[in-house]
Amino acid sequence: MRSNGFEGAVSLNNSDSSANTDGWRFTAIKVLRSHWPLFVVCLIYIFSGYFYAQAYGGQASRIPFTSYFVFRMAWPILVIALGLFVLWQAYSQRPKHLLEHCWHSIRTQILTKERIMQGAPVLLIMPIVFATFTNIKVLIPEVNPFQWDAYFAEMDRVVHFGRHPWEWLQPVLGYPLVTKFVHAYYLVWLVFVYVVLFWQTFTLSNPFLRMRFLISFVLSWALIGSIGGTVFASAGPVYFERVVGDHGGFGPLMDYLKIVFAGGDEGLILVQERLWETYETAEGRRFAGISAMPSMHVTMVAIIAFLGWGHSRLLGILFTSFAFLILVGSVHLAWHYAVDGYAGILAAWLLWLAVGAMLRRYASVLGLSPKEVGDQSALTAVA
Repeated sequence: MRSNGFEGAVSLNNSDSSANTDGWRFTAIKVLRSHWPLFVVCLIYIFSGYFYAQAYGGQASRIPFTSYFVFRMAWPILVIALGLFVLWQAYSQRPKHLLEHCWHSIRTQILTKERIMQGAPVLLIMPIVFATFTNIKVLIPEVNPFQWDAYFAEMDRVVHFGRHPWEWLQPVLGYPLVTKFVHAYYLVWLVFVYVVLFWQTFTLSNPFLRMRFLISFVLSWALIGSIGGTVFASAGPVYFERVVGDHGGFGPLMDYLKIVFAGGDEGLILVQERLWETYETAEGRRFAGISAMPSMHVTMVAIIAFLGWGHSRLLGILFTSFAFLILVGSVHLAWHYAVDGYAGILAAWLLWLAVGAMLRRYASVLGLSPKEVGDQSALTAVA
């Protein structure tokens, strides 16, 4: 008996639905296969941080709250990204109906099942990683009181030919407008890291480099930031006098910064004082904790610089330049000793090498094709 047109349409729709379901299932399996090392690293760090906080009397319950706050911060960046996308389409494509063209591009090129399936789990778990780091960072003085500042300050002086690095920088940067500019771009660090993380979370190009970045990103917070920060507990030049007992050569720098940011409602000095107040009172804040060595500001931008060189020479130069500015700013604004940044760069590079070697060795297990792993000539600068 011949089927009528309606029955044929129903049959066809059911086939399409089944094929679509199979497509999503296949994509999910592929994502789990390629992402399981990242998820395992994240979960080990998150659960370790939770039980660590309980063991040392920290506020383990603040992890969900802080992760929600960090996740909420992501949406303004998404809005900015969409705005930039619309502007770029208007400039490059000049469509007759801009919004219709943009929606079609977003629906067919951006909101694909591959991007959603690979990006959504990463997007959901990363805020909890950030919150875990903050929770451990707050506990550092409880577990290992600050005791390395005098050593790192002296190392800084010896490495830089008998003078503190800030003294070499002061003749160039020691002008109020320049210092405020340094403070402004130092604050851009968080947005910069967020934007790059979003990019790598959802990009479909170069799966090997993407996974290398994401795993290195998480391990840097866990190994370099949490473990390294606890072992080498130090407060930084800004708090040197409070933890050591004398200004240690940083008094003139702090006097200068207090003059530059005098009266500022959200200036550098106010932020530094609030951090110290949180440390003394153990009052919970969303972003709290003091840790100088190694510098996570510099560590993060170093890993991003390695990522940039993996993509292109231009991005490598741009990202490395920003990393250099963050290193200089961390010293000029008294947040870090220069050796904090040097240690962060070295640790980030070793971690980058180790993760790259691991991914190459287990490429077939992770579903990475030989071409994806082998076509990495741009990475030779950072191995």
